[in-house]
Amino acid sequence: MKAVKIAIFLVLASSAFAHCDEFTSLKENSPFGVGMPDTDEDAQSSELESYELRGVFAGPNGKLFSIYTVSDQSSRWVRQGDASSGISVESYDESTKTLNFTASDGVKRSIRLKNTTDGI
Repeated sequence: MKAVKIAIFLVLASSAFAHCDEFTSLKENSPFGVGMPDTDEDAQSSELESYELRGVFAGPNGKLFSIYTVSDQSSRWVRQGDASSGISVESYDESTKTLNFTASDGVKRSIRLKNTTDGI
């Protein structure tokens, strides 16, 4: 019985290792966004792209922008001109759905609204 268990384990283990290339490909081309950087250079370049515009809300007191920070997986609503959250929204282009802002590190960035559908 013990020999059968060992044989089953070896078959399952070899099957798992057969898909390593698929796992590597999935890790590098994740459908869930940017993966973890492999080098310091990748970390620096991905740091500049670590924000996503997830939503825009037009309320009675102006527009609010939902900005997601990939590095710490947090999200916050930011009003244009309010820098209390560490992000200062400068402008929003409705036609291209692009937000221009300055992050807490002082770097100016432009991001487009994620997952938009024309006509909505």
